[in-house]
Amino acid sequence: MELTLYVIPGAHPSACAEAAVRLKGLPYRRVAVPPVIHRFYALRASLRRPRFPMLRVDGRYICHNVRIMRELDLIAPDPPLLPSDPERRAAVEAAERWGDAVLQAAARRIAWAAFNRNRAAVASYLADGSLLAPRAALRAGVAPAAQIARLAHRAFASRVRQDLAELPAMLDRVDAWIADGTLDAERPTAADLQIGSSVRILSTFADVRPWLDGRPCDAHARRLFPRYPGEMPAGTLPAAWVG
Repeated sequence: MELTLYVIPGAHPSACAEAAVRLKGLPYRRVAVPPVIHRFYALRASLRRPRFPMLRVDGRYICHNVRIMRELDLIAPDPPLLPSDPERRAAVEAAERWGDAVLQAAARRIAWAAFNRNRAAVASYLADGSLLAPRAALRAGVAPAAQIARLAHRAFASRVRQDLAELPAMLDRVDAWIADGTLDAERPTAADLQIGSSVRILSTFADVRPWLDGRPCDAHARRLFPRYPGEMPAGTLPAAWVG
């Protein structure tokens, strides 16, 4: 079986999928693609919705980290990414759905708002030796790519301000799941990877980090993702948004 994982460096959904492949101990080829350009890879694979990360399994393509993790559980059932106990599995799946639909989306909008305000810092998130693009081309493409992604994900000022206002409550919810054992139990689950990757990218934004310091969710994310590319300096987001 041949596995190829297509990722966007520094993107939290890609980090989630790659952590799942590694957790399974499966050999795979990693292809790192710059943002926006990734859409051409998905279209080349004849996919209607160009969503990354993307896993190629013997010629089949699976998109989106949730579907990828389900596929990985079929390919390599041990260690499982979902618990066998029905009640615990239901709790983990509910947390995973929320992490995908709510936290991951909010982190993505915050990220693209920050990237548009400090494009010089974007290179630190793309610091990947296997990236399929010359460095000069990457530098030239940062501004248009950041703007296209901002529009595609609707990372507008009013929405990002709302995301930031709601973020402490989101983090409280993650901490509660850690406390009751839904997250951070005996081994990582799909929900741990889904939520942990979003918290981890948020920890790279200096303006957001004070809300994370000392929280169980921050420690949880750093254990799952000890090394994460990128650093967004303080002052990138307006004080009125994070005050």
